[in-house]
Amino acid sequence: MNNEYGGIKVGDDRYKVDLVLYDDKGDGDTTARLVEKLISEDNVDFLLGPYSSGLTQRAIEVAEKHGTIMVEGNGSSETLFAQGFQNLFAVLTPAGDYTQSALQLLAEQGAKTVVIAHEDAAFATSVAAGAQRWATEYGLEILSIETYPQGATDVGDIISEFKEMAPDVFVGGGHYNDAILFIQTAKALDFNPQAMVLTVGPSNPRLVAEVGADADYVIGPTQWEASMSYRGEHFGSASDYATRYQEMWDEAPTYQAAESTAAALALHLAIEAAGSLDTDAVRTALRDLDVATFYGPINFDETGKNAAKPMGAIQIQNGEILVIAPSNAAVADLLYPKPAWAGTSTATAAEASSGYDNQLAGLGPLAWWKMQEASGTIRNSGSLTGVDGTPRGTPDYRQPGPGSAIPYGIQLSGNGEDFSVPDVSGLRLTGSYTLLAWIKPDTVAAGNGSIVTKEGNHTGYWLYREGSRLYTGFKDGTAGPYKAHISSAVLSAGQWVFVASTWDGTTSRLYLNGAEVSAQALSGSLVSDTNPLTIGSTGLGVDHPGAYFDGTLAQVAVFDKVLTAQDLAALYTAGGP
Repeated sequence: MNNEYGGIKVGDDRYKVDLVLYDDKGDGDTTARLVEKLISEDNVDFLLGPYSSGLTQRAIEVAEKHGTIMVEGNGSSETLFAQGFQNLFAVLTPAGDYTQSALQLLAEQGAKTVVIAHEDAAFATSVAAGAQRWATEYGLEILSIETYPQGATDVGDIISEFKEMAPDVFVGGGHYNDAILFIQTAKALDFNPQAMVLTVGPSNPRLVAEVGADADYVIGPTQWEASMSYRGEHFGSASDYATRYQEMWDEAPTYQAAESTAAALALHLAIEAAGSLDTDAVRTALRDLDVATFYGPINFDETGKNAAKPMGAIQIQNGEILVIAPSNAAVADLLYPKPAWAGTSTATAAEASSGYDNQLAGLGPLAWWKMQEASGTIRNSGSLTGVDGTPRGTPDYRQPGPGSAIPYGIQLSGNGEDFSVPDVSGLRLTGSYTLLAWIKPDTVAAGNGSIVTKEGNHTGYWLYREGSRLYTGFKDGTAGPYKAHISSAVLSAGQWVFVASTWDGTTSRLYLNGAEVSAQALSGSLVSDTNPLTIGSTGLGVDHPGAYFDGTLAQVAVFDKVLTAQDLAALYTAGGP
């Protein structure tokens, strides 16, 4: 806008746009505080909303108090538009309509029954309520509706219950990681509905990359796709916008990117229509806005919803995300029914996870961070207390793990992201130990990436990635040389592996996927350290400054004893793909 048009035209003048951005870290209290700062300290004229219905709620509560307009593209819960907010305008189709197109198509193809599972959150609850409404509208019998908590990592009980009902259609309402969980659990349990409709995930190209052919035939709602026939004065067609986005960011736009652009565009058009920066004038212009855009029609009703835009539907077919509705934008026909899973295991995802957890717990870890959380602190499941890990930077939670037993890991960028664990006496090891973790390095280039470290200048112990090698050791209180043990090249980028280091007082051993890859005589005294333990970096950076791990970590554990080769082989078998 600034570069091509010289800013927004207001009367006879043009105003450059100054976009003030803050990271709310997905936290509601942080969102509210930052919106207050934007209004009270930064003195912004207007707001663009955050991601998710929950954070949009927190943002508009503050904006409404100040009478500040907020246009948004990522909060679709119906509850947002039932509270009488006067300053909220949303360009996206509301959550209650997410499943309409898909359920209508499936009913036309002969589907008769449906089950619904949804996350206990505002957005997903609205999706589920809408699914009930549209299922009834199109004559589908609802056999069951189940709710699961936010951040759930196990939906096996729900899927088992649904399997007994043999529904034609399964609707899963949640976010991206829930889509992966539903697909993996349904396959593990051999749950074979004739159609799977999942929110948020299917339209994201990452889903196909992460679950492969298991994503085929999955149906999902979409706010926007590049193949749709929408066109407007700004950005041209949907395809033109996608091309421009690709050139700028070197990746294809998701519908979340398109709707965020559309929110800013709607505000821009309203300001120009008002010919003023006056809030009341712009609010009136937004209420009167009726425009065609690359994202679709925008026309706000009295509650702030975009009443003009229909919800689309896509289906993944042979790894491609193809629009199947609305009919004027469809590039493929619905494939129905969905075939049974190929190569289904008889073990459930819940059983697999429980088996690994029970096995590791039975070995008696001092500290054990599963790293299956959806956000925030990583909890310790070992015998020690007070050793939960606090995140630094912005780790990417709930990334795909090595398999059904370990569905998630936490991805670190290699730049300022790690977890700090408080020092407690139980972690001040002075004798035999085992350090273990599941890791997927994004790079095996030269340099160090710390997996787990507790060290000072001349004290402590560690397990690193050094290039494509494993590097472990301890310090004996002297200036060196340190008691170090390095394997040959055993790591590859982009591959999940199970790594472990043991030391029995005389010999250090390194393991990969449950098999010993290196042994070295290593005698001396391990001198305890009082610095925090760090997962994903050296913490203090005493020898390898930073040494931030670049990749995904899961199931990091510390023992004050040596696990046997049989123990480690069994853990790999229980936790592997």
